[in-house]
Amino acid sequence: MLIVVIMLIFISLLWVLSQIMFLGYEVCLELEVLNCSSNKISFFIIFDLIRLFFFSTVSLIAGRVFLFRSRYMGGDSFSNRFTGIVVAFIVSIALLIFRPNLIRLLLGWDGLGVTSYLLVNYYRREKRFNARMLTAITNRLGDVV
Repeated sequence: MLIVVIMLIFISLLWVLSQIMFLGYEVCLELEVLNCSSNKISFFIIFDLIRLFFFSTVSLIAGRVFLFRSRYMGGDSFSNRFTGIVVAFIVSIALLIFRPNLIRLLLGWDGLGVTSYLLVNYYRREKRFNARMLTAITNRLGDVV
């Protein structure tokens, strides 16, 4: 239930930002995480119309996945692990969408590869071995190309 509330708040925030974007603006947000003497660690996030539209689509699909999980996997004892992997997948997508830095872009891309492998590997059955290997090889081939 908490995840649904957080998703609704986040989607409403995205809606407000998208209303600003329709006027033709771009919002840049810099969050300072650590400031130690002369060293400063901060995150720089860019919001524009295309990024917000793409992430709202991702949020909509993620909300449906969580709804599916609550109904279909209600009796699964490891459903929290599945939720954690899906949240890591969404964070990786957010790194790809909102971060203008090449290093963070690569972290998001590798995060997508690892989390997609873990999602395919969730039910550890021998029939899924080919699908796991195909996922890993496809991600590595995508990195090469």
